[in-house]
Amino acid sequence: MHYALNQSVLAEKITLEHAEAFCWALKKSFDLTNNAGPLPQIAIPLTLWLSQQRQRKHPNLAQRWERQSSHDVQLNYCAETHYSILNNAQLLRALTRMLRALSTSLE
Repeated sequence: MHYALNQSVLAEKITLEHAEAFCWALKKSFDLTNNAGPLPQIAIPLTLWLSQQRQRKHPNLAQRWERQSSHDVQLNYCAETHYSILNNAQLLRALTRMLRALSTSLE
């Protein structure tokens, strides 16, 4: 809906298909962290960054993720919300380490 209302501006940056895929990904990630249904089987190590508010709403979420995984599941809870999580210094350091590891493995 937002894309349709602002297509004259947004179409220069992204396609309708990209906007739909982005919205679908947001909905799926919300469903997965909101106890909205069965969790998928996880075959890779997983790190989730969630708000402390989510922890209070769903205190058993970590155990549910761990039961679904054959690998390590790490949940990090922070005071920031989805509006400000990219200001979290610990998350930024973790992302920087991950990007460095990826760039090193590609060399």
